[in-house]
Amino acid sequence: MDQVRTILLTSPAELGAFMAEPVSIERHAVFPVENNGSAMAPFYTTLAIWIGGVVLAALIKATPSARALQETGCTVTQAYLGRLALFCGTGIIQAAIICIGDVGYLGVQCAHPGLFLLAGCVASVVFISIIFALTSSFGDIGKAVAVVLMVVQVAGAGGTFPAQMLPPVFQTIYAWLPFVHAGGAMRAALFGIYNGDFWIQLAILAAYAVPAVALGLLLRRPTAHAVKRFEEALESTHVM
Repeated sequence: MDQVRTILLTSPAELGAFMAEPVSIERHAVFPVENNGSAMAPFYTTLAIWIGGVVLAALIKATPSARALQETGCTVTQAYLGRLALFCGTGIIQAAIICIGDVGYLGVQCAHPGLFLLAGCVASVVFISIIFALTSSFGDIGKAVAVVLMVVQVAGAGGTFPAQMLPPVFQTIYAWLPFVHAGGAMRAALFGIYNGDFWIQLAILAAYAVPAVALGLLLRRPTAHAVKRFEEALESTHVM
């Protein structure tokens, strides 16, 4: 009866406050994030770098003409690596502009600006290696595949919410998406490094460039004739 009496005599305001927040939590942020814009910076920076690579592939021809190869005396492999170096150099400039703009112009919170710039440049080289391999091997079809890969990674990289909230299909491929590791490295550079997670994510990201370059070198010759015929047929329709 004493307990019932105590409950009945309790102030409605106090009872309402208890029901609204029965447990008080004391929070100590290990890697505090100042605002939502800074929290979203790794995802949108990664996305901007990939889009820069796709636009670059659309503006610059990935494969030199037969006349250019004859005049320079380059082999197909040398031409591929030389054009890839041009793309990667331009991509690094793009990534530098994006990362410096994030920190210097937008004022994104950044604990390690140098590492953030490094992560952006490595991400650009890896992304361009993938996009360039697809474009040089499959032409316009490769560009379309690069756009599809971008859409899949935007949906499945968990950049805006935890990966555990993704559909089962995306949870399965989550760890294999380059966006995930690029965003992880940038997140560590922006907000703080824990147990070397920056270097781990950067190493995993850089490893994607190896199969991308190998794929481009191996597929370039077998698909060259078919891609050329497809592009000629596409041009004859005057649609593009």
